[in-house]
Amino acid sequence: MAPLSAAVHRLVSLLLVLVVHGGKGQEAPRRVVRQGMLTGVKLFTDGRVSVNAYLGIPYAAPPVGHLRFAPPERHPGWNGSMFAGAFASPCPQPRPEALTEDPDGPVSMQLTGEDCLYLNVWTPDNSNSAGGVRGGTPGRLLPVMVFLEGESFVHGSPARFPAMQELSARGLVVVSVAYRLNVFGFLCFGEAVARGNLGLLDQYVALRWVQENAGAFGGDPAKVTLVGHSAGAASAFFHLYSPRTKGLFQGAILMSGSGLAPWALSGRDFSSSTPGSRTEGAGARGGAGAAILASVSIARSLGCAPNTLLDGSASAAAPGPTASREMLSCLRSKTTEELLRAFHTQLKLGNGSAPLVPVADGAFLPPSEQYFPRDPLPCVLREEEDVGGRRGGRRPTPPRPPASVDWTTADWATDSCDKAFSKLDIPVVTGVASHDGVVNLYGRGESLAREGYNQLRSFFESKAVPWAVRQYGVRQDAVAAQAGALSEATTLPLVVQEALRFEYVDRSPDGDTEALLSQLIEFYTDSQFRAPHERQLRFLSRMSTRPVFAYVLEGTSHGGGFGSGGVPGSAPKGTAVNVTGAGHGSDLVLLFGSLAMLRASGRRFSASEERLSDAIQRLWLEFMRQGNPTLNAYGYDPVWRPYGGDGGSSPSRAFMALERQQMRAPSTSGHSSGTGHDLGRRIALWNGFLPRLASALHAAAPQGPQGSKAHDTEVEGESVGPQH
Repeated sequence: MAPLSAAVHRLVSLLLVLVVHGGKGQEAPRRVVRQGMLTGVKLFTDGRVSVNAYLGIPYAAPPVGHLRFAPPERHPGWNGSMFAGAFASPCPQPRPEALTEDPDGPVSMQLTGEDCLYLNVWTPDNSNSAGGVRGGTPGRLLPVMVFLEGESFVHGSPARFPAMQELSARGLVVVSVAYRLNVFGFLCFGEAVARGNLGLLDQYVALRWVQENAGAFGGDPAKVTLVGHSAGAASAFFHLYSPRTKGLFQGAILMSGSGLAPWALSGRDFSSSTPGSRTEGAGARGGAGAAILASVSIARSLGCAPNTLLDGSASAAAPGPTASREMLSCLRSKTTEELLRAFHTQLKLGNGSAPLVPVADGAFLPPSEQYFPRDPLPCVLREEEDVGGRRGGRRPTPPRPPASVDWTTADWATDSCDKAFSKLDIPVVTGVASHDGVVNLYGRGESLAREGYNQLRSFFESKAVPWAVRQYGVRQDAVAAQAGALSEATTLPLVVQEALRFEYVDRSPDGDTEALLSQLIEFYTDSQFRAPHERQLRFLSRMSTRPVFAYVLEGTSHGGGFGSGGVPGSAPKGTAVNVTGAGHGSDLVLLFGSLAMLRASGRRFSASEERLSDAIQRLWLEFMRQGNPTLNAYGYDPVWRPYGGDGGSSPSRAFMALERQQMRAPSTSGHSSGTGHDLGRRIALWNGFLPRLASALHAAAPQGPQGSKAHDTEVEGESVGPQH
């Protein structure tokens, strides 16, 4: 595929904008920011309310040349007035369908330029540059929403969501941010010269830009809410606990994504509450080892690293500063296409699980340089073990860390989450859609449905289930290592897989393809969204001095979202099987309004969808204004009670069912995104049974070099991994 030039992309975007606002020759809006003057465009809502948009604003220097694979730098600014009327090119990325392609064949890519660090701003037409609102209270500043999106830290672009004017017209400054993805945003050698987390640092620089320039658009820099969806929600979670973001935002909304999900952080280990107890290679670099090995493998495939460097064994050391600098110099000489193709190969070898995602960098960076120093999961697992011990009449002794862990910021034997993480002083809204897992069928739903029940069941049992079992830490090698001491040890992974088959596969009638497909979606939703969200919700509610509000979008009146074909009311992309429920991205369509629906599906909202969209917009806006999503202007709306978690004196685990606008009681397990005994049992399976079994297997397996267990080898096969 030939690269699409930035100029052509911006021209196409401009034509789209002209179609939206009608090209009526009205005076173009202007604003002055720190970098220079901007000339924007005037857009209109479905109800013909005008909104000013400033699209394609550079917030950082182009990450090209010596800045490729380097932390972002401030944009130097420009002379004269910059036309900001079209979206910038998306950051380079493989297309979503590339996950199901032959790794040796052509790869579908978006080969746009790497100059992609831009943001977009929508502001009501009546807000002036001094922050006043004409026709309203003079000098009154508007709340600001900063939106982060993305899928698996591999795909994404703000241009997927171009119609923000309806949300802005309600009295809100909306900012959407592009950031580096995949190999360009998360390459990591575990050294300061290749530190990883560049995509998170891009977002951080954008948040600082908003603080500096919000007032130019009538926005209040002291009332910024960070809103993330999918990988953007995981990013927002990391920013909540970064030591460098204090004061950059005052609220957060995490939609259909969890920073505690197995796909959100590199090398995440559910098998132990002690960080670093299984290194996954790359020596004493904590969980970053998985990203380091993938990064070196990419360099090796491009001739930028010797074959002897990090051979993939658990005893391998990190590359070191000299080798890292040499590899970076070589990688900077490669084309965008070469880098994306090498990344795609790693993606396929990982069965679709993104090999380059954020890392906990406290193990290898000095405190002044760290962005996300520690993974909260170990202390969460430890406290869950303690709760289980107290219920059983005993309190387990916390394990000591192995000698291989090079970490001096905490005492792993005694640190609780309270000691490891500061209490949040920021209110949070967090929730999921009932069928978020439909996004995992992107690009493969058509073939699975067409091939029929037997092929679908084979995929479910032989691909999806084993992948999730490994993802949650139940590893074949740990079991095989015990074979001499435990006669049935080699069958333990099969026992686990059989439990998952019973819980999901066998729930559908034999031969019923549609029912089996629904169970596959439930399987992905539980393992990748519901269970991680439940753990995240409990952590946030216990570790915050401000309220945490939980919701679920059930979608009984509409179906899939962007990730499942782009439309509420649609089946998974390319399938003939109808799936009832709210798919991944449905909440975004409802939040962004009727123009987003029109662009996604070619139709307008139904009357019920219009009412739901209006309610979600009002709830979100009320939260951004006052830190509480309850609509109480006239006293008719239900009170959205905070989620109490385990830490309150009288915990309330109720959540808001958005479609019914009602507070709902939790399931028997206290789960926040559904009701019923079956759902509670399934969440307990993912958050309780599997991690505890993985920890038991890990503890019983013999020690390898540097205190690590036998290294896992993933088997190449059909992609089954996340698309979050």
